[in-house]
Amino acid sequence: MKKKSKVSYTNEELSKKFKSNFDLVNYAIRLTENKILSGRDSTIKSDYTQNLAMLMLEEIRQGEDKFYEIKEPAINPGKPGQGLNGEVIVEEKFEKKRAH
Repeated sequence: MKKKSKVSYTNEELSKKFKSNFDLVNYAIRLTENKILSGRDSTIKSDYTQNLAMLMLEEIRQGEDKFYEIKEPAINPGKPGQGLNGEVIVEEKFEKKRAH
């Protein structure tokens, strides 16, 4: 069930949950990536913002941060020459013809 919340714009409560702001940011990035790749909806509903970063920080603040299973990877990282769905990318070079 989505909770309605007024998003907090300070990190006082958040900073208490992590050793450093660096750890907070890294955790928020992983949480946001998981949200996008899993396709889940936000557990926080806000009338004040639709900014995904702010909603993820609010989920963390309220203790609603959860990682969901990613059934199929949306991208294929680490393989040069392949597109998002594994298709082979062929680099084409075009020569400009000069008018003589």
